[in-house]
Amino acid sequence: MQILTARQVEYCHLIVNKSTQTLYKTGISFQDKLFVRDRVFACSDRQKARHYCETMYLANKGSKSYLLLEEGAKLTVWLEDKSARIIGSKSPEDVIQELKLANSVVAMQNMRIDIGERQFSIDKEADRNPIENLKISLDRAISLGQKLMN
Repeated sequence: MQILTARQVEYCHLIVNKSTQTLYKTGISFQDKLFVRDRVFACSDRQKARHYCETMYLANKGSKSYLLLEEGAKLTVWLEDKSARIIGSKSPEDVIQELKLANSVVAMQNMRIDIGERQFSIDKEADRNPIENLKISLDRAISLGQKLMN
């Protein structure tokens, strides 16, 4: 558990999916993890706040991180939420679903490519560009491909 100041974290808007609900929350991003607000303590209760974080961390067997953030006259406990994502960002699974990669992979597998003396087999789909099959621009395809590789 770390005690941080507001300047050390980045505030963001999160979307959190909980069973049948979609929640929109203010969160923080720190060291490639997303956190949602859990509890608030007065600064005079620093020891109680630390004890709460340590107890919860041990109760969760270290599967979630906790941060204490000094915000003026209060200490806010922030809990890591692995289901959260920043609004406007997509998970790799969403991007793959959007691209319908299975169809595109089949189309690319059925293409014929001539490189020098080498030839690869094709079928009637050969005259189509696989990027066109995705129904997205080449720039968008390159951008999404780069995100998938990262």
